[in-house]
Amino acid sequence: MVELLKIAGVSKVYYNEAGQRVEALRQANLDVRDGEFISLVGPSGCGKTTLLEIVAGLLEPTEGFLTLKGQPLKLKNHSLGVVFQEDSVFPWRNVLQNVEFGLEAKGFSSEERRVRSLEMIELVGLRGFERSYPAELSGGMRQRVAIARALALNPDLLLLDEPFGALDEQTRFLLGEELQRIWMETGKTILLVTHSINEAVFLSDRVVVLCSRPGSVIADLSVNIPRPRSIDTLGLVDFGHLTSHIWTLLRQSTSQGGVKAHASI
Repeated sequence: MVELLKIAGVSKVYYNEAGQRVEALRQANLDVRDGEFISLVGPSGCGKTTLLEIVAGLLEPTEGFLTLKGQPLKLKNHSLGVVFQEDSVFPWRNVLQNVEFGLEAKGFSSEERRVRSLEMIELVGLRGFERSYPAELSGGMRQRVAIARALALNPDLLLLDEPFGALDEQTRFLLGEELQRIWMETGKTILLVTHSINEAVFLSDRVVVLCSRPGSVIADLSVNIPRPRSIDTLGLVDFGHLTSHIWTLLRQSTSQGGVKAHASI
């Protein structure tokens, strides 16, 4: 596969309200190939979200560089779609209007907006809810709206920051299955930040493990479990071995200040 995103030697230092220097990331490196589903996991505060926000153009790195399709990744790059954990749909717009928002901002005609948005609403399983408002939807449905809105602009890269983190376990797993289906149907490249190791292994082609702050990549693990994956996947020996291995890496990185590993299972 062709390299889509390159993260090279990215570090991020900032100063908190007390004026103290905080090193969030140190020399993070990652190559993402076109069409891959990659998850970032690591201890709380290890810089996962910071790295995603740098890729999204919301933060500038202190050191290092990023490229997308071989070109420098610039701030506010419109070939990226982003979905955050926080409820980001507009309460005053219905589902169709929410999904149309980015297309409207880009100057698409009303007919183009409608056709494309209805396609995305169908894709995320919300057909029949086009005229519903966010207050009438569950949390999981609102996140589907956010994903549809991000996909409507046909981004090269979809960035997901704990999109299901606020949901109950059952809803989270069901939406994970839906996200897998959407990824398989669209072939989009996805970079997901999650605190759930099970979710990362279930969804991903590769799981990238970051150590405790300052965050850096300590393992890049291939997930060679056949797709489509289902609830039965959680009981596979390979699934259990890989999740256990990731837990071990996280414990070691916390207690020993970082380890280096590359593996596939």
